[in-house]
Amino acid sequence: MPIGFGFSVPSVPGTYIEVLGPAGATGSTSHPVYALGMRTTAATVAADTWTPIPGDGSAASTYFGVGSQAAAVCKAIKAQYPGVDLYCAAQAEEGGGVAATGTITVTVATALSGTIYLRVAGVDLTVAVTAGDAQNTIGANILAALNALPDLPTTQACPANICTLTARHKGFYGNDIKIELNPLGAAGGQVTPGGVTVNIAAMSGGTTEPAITTAIANMVNLAPGVICSPYSECGGSSPGAALKTEMAGRWGALRMQWGHVCTARADTHALLVTWGSSNPAINDPALSCLALYGSSTPSWIIAGAFAGATAQGQWDADNAKLAQGFTGIKLVGVRAPTSVANRFTVSERNALLAAGLAIVNHVGDDTYIQRARTTYRLNSGGSVDAAWYDQRTRAIVQRIIETDKAAFESAFTGAVLVEDSKNVGAGQKVCSPALARGWFAGRYAKYERDGIVTDADAFLAGLVIEIHDGDPNRLDVLYPPVISGWLAVSAWQVAPWLQAP
Repeated sequence: MPIGFGFSVPSVPGTYIEVLGPAGATGSTSHPVYALGMRTTAATVAADTWTPIPGDGSAASTYFGVGSQAAAVCKAIKAQYPGVDLYCAAQAEEGGGVAATGTITVTVATALSGTIYLRVAGVDLTVAVTAGDAQNTIGANILAALNALPDLPTTQACPANICTLTARHKGFYGNDIKIELNPLGAAGGQVTPGGVTVNIAAMSGGTTEPAITTAIANMVNLAPGVICSPYSECGGSSPGAALKTEMAGRWGALRMQWGHVCTARADTHALLVTWGSSNPAINDPALSCLALYGSSTPSWIIAGAFAGATAQGQWDADNAKLAQGFTGIKLVGVRAPTSVANRFTVSERNALLAAGLAIVNHVGDDTYIQRARTTYRLNSGGSVDAAWYDQRTRAIVQRIIETDKAAFESAFTGAVLVEDSKNVGAGQKVCSPALARGWFAGRYAKYERDGIVTDADAFLAGLVIEIHDGDPNRLDVLYPPVISGWLAVSAWQVAPWLQAP
């Protein structure tokens, strides 16, 4: 059979070479991250518009407003994964909401020299006290120290000795902003100067959350990637519920945009377990929620670091790295709870996993991913189902279908589809169930060598490839990969013997 060139060969003497794409091409494994977050009225980019974020993410402050939630999320993602292809769509705050507030109150008997140590939203600041300072003077100095940090998620006023901090955005996420005094305590050399009393009233009173329906509608044609949502609420018409519907569509056969959503939630252990185990709206294989309590880092920055780590350590990792599991990854900029009592025990973390929440552990002031599970817990019959327990499983499945789809189309698009390739002339591009079966077997063998799948015999036994009965132009494939496990838990039983006398 003649070779089918993709151009008209001229009669002019010479040699003409046509270079085709390699048959084994699989495309890029890089996935963008799509960030959500609230904007301020100083934003220069229209609300809910997906905008590329260059460099280290500092441009997000111009795009979405200095100190905005959206800017903080973008910077957290970039800090975790500097090379990521990042886009952000920022939401306007809900007009009917209320911004959270908190206070720092200073009272003075006779002030002695020293330093007031504060930590606001994970950022440390110091305020010098000079002997004899009045309480209003110290209040003004605290205000100056706060205003010197433009990226804080608060604005502040201190007309006298009471500094009131107000969240930059309306919404209950402002309640996550922590104000701490002497976070390291006396052991860390942090004590309030003699004669000075500082009282903290925690941030509270924030209500409502923004709508993300427009941002989701605007991402209909965006490529598969990891979505970072600072909004962890999932019931009713919440952002989480909207994302669950969107992800179901993105994983559907007609869209094939896939991806994963990462968020974070900060609360007491009891409330986290209750929220996870009793909330059917978060039973989602395409969502992971990182649970912790007591960190001075706001939950939306934690979500950003988690999403960046997920994109880099799983969705963009090579096959061999992806096979090794996803644990021990440091979350850049996420501070550990200063109180040891707020660091969940092994049994508490196990309960969080059972409730469908991802967990961390802490070393010093650092925070590390310990197990990144999805929120999927129950099948359609309401029974406990571990099929999509680990985020890693979802990442491997997406890796296989993305790369095999691209490679299959490169190898077989336009081929003659027949039951038996032996009767087709040499040089003809052809596909048959037998040829396709051999192609899939070869691909699977590579995945098995990389460690992301196992048991090739079981795969081949379950692999079904056939030309559709009612359409001779359609090849149907039942593809049953056996996803490999990873060594997450090691249980030892030690039974010592004593030497007989």
